[in-house]
This record gives sequence, C-alpha cells and structure tokens, in this order.
Amino acid sequence: MDGNICGFIQHFTETIGLFDLFYQINLQNITNKRQKSTNTVVVGIRSVAINDQVAELLGSL
Repeated sequence: MDGNICGFIQHFTETIGLFDLFYQINLQNITNKRQKSTNTVVVGIRSVAINDQVAELLGSL
C-alpha cells in the first residue's frame, strides 16, 4: 500500500509539473499577444484537465 501511495504522489507531482510547464508557456504566448479571452480559456482547460487527472489517479488507488 505504501508503495502505491508513493507512486501516486510522484506521478501526481510530475503531472502537475507538466501542466504548470505548459501553462507557463501558454501564458507567455498569450501575454505577448495580449489576448485576454484566450487566457481565460487556457486557465479553464488547465483546471479541468488537472481535476480529471486527480479523479483518475484517486480512482486507481
């Protein structure tokens, strides 16, 4: 059980790191273009994707 928890935490951390990386890249591109409406969409997609990932990972435990 402990091994599963550790694996889950590591995978979860890596996943969030990837989302943060893509989010920063998108945010930088959006800032350069000054497209506020797109910024809102990216943040919304990021939140939904992370929530889905969390639900999937918790379901697998």
